[in-house]
Amino acid sequence: MPLPERRFRGEIHMIVPTADRSKATVMVKVRFIDKTAGILPEMSAKVAFLARLAKADEQKPRTALHQTALVNQKDRRAVFSLKRRGWSRLP
Repeated sequence: MPLPERRFRGEIHMIVPTADRSKATVMVKVRFIDKTAGILPEMSAKVAFLARLAKADEQKPRTALHQTALVNQKDRRAVFSLKRRGWSRLP
């Protein structure tokens, strides 16, 4: 059950002392700070480790895109989204 629209606070619980050389990864076990429904043991996730605690307004999910996805149109910048029935311009 993917939860891309949610962010969860956590802290490193354990770094497993072995690496997967074929994937260049290390397993890190994370402990959730807040009780979270829908998260089950042994679920995998993509995580970001922050240098400082996130402020309340920084914990909201955001949509991000690469700068090269922006298109200059006259004096405005825009991005186009592919929908089922064609393209739409997002301001």
